Amino acid sequence: MAKGTPTDLNLWVLNEVFKEAPRVPNQVKPTNAPHLRRCFKAGLLEVQGRELVLTLKGAEALVEWRLGNG
Repeated sequence: MAKGTPTDLNLWVLNEVFKEAPRVPNQVKPTNAPHLRRCFKAGLLEVQGRELVLTLKGAEALVEWRLGNG
């Protein structure tokens, strides 16, 4: 796996955080931070003000992950 590519665990955390909405407050649990950081570096989410926002690439990655893990 290429460095910076989200793992299955990273995508699981991304799914849990963005389960209810495509925007969430940017204060996250310390245990989620490294997983979300990797997703951020991969372009799956971005910071807008005080929120984390799922990008189009992130939404597509979650749909693909959910289809494979649903």
